[in-house]
Amino acid sequence: MSKAGRSGRLSERDPSPGRSVAVPARLIGLNAALDAMSEGFALFDEADRLVVHNRRLEELFPFLGNMQGLTFAEIAAHEMASVPQNALGGIDERQAVLSERLQRHDLADGEPFDIPLAGGGFARVRERRTREGWIVSTWTDISQHKLAERKLLEAIGGINEGFLLLDAGERVLLFNQRMAQLFAMPGSAYKPAGGCPTFCIRPR
Repeated sequence: MSKAGRSGRLSERDPSPGRSVAVPARLIGLNAALDAMSEGFALFDEADRLVVHNRRLEELFPFLGNMQGLTFAEIAAHEMASVPQNALGGIDERQAVLSERLQRHDLADGEPFDIPLAGGGFARVRERRTREGWIVSTWTDISQHKLAERKLLEAIGGINEGFLLLDAGERVLLFNQRMAQLFAMPGSAYKPAGGCPTFCIRPR
């Protein structure tokens, strides 16, 4: 039977002292496949301990090389500590983020969510639970996407015209400061996912 070694790669069971065992080609191929992924990959067992991860995850979280066998809670605490101070705020906010992160991991419902990276970027995480109770996690680097999104929002905020984005149900998704100034009325407010204010509709 195979298992994960301290390196995070799949290997045969540890041999007796002084003996060596060749790693089967199927495991070498699986390791190569995991390392070829553009996303970070990790597998946690039923005790929530890290048993397998790929090279991409080590690139996103360099400290993982020494964390094989630790629980996700231990890794997440280290992950939060490595994130820049300005990304998460004070100690109370960090504790709240860590608590939410642990809850999401335990839920493992496959819904994507974003987390800050130590280098200042962001990763999109998806976690799913197997029938055996293990958790498969993937991390996708979305730093460039976040940067493009920030630049777009800055551009929208800098235009002189009012900008309002609605979804198919006419709920407000996005607006700029100029839009708020043009339609500033007592008791009115733009809220994300809120309905389009009636005063935005021109009379016929």
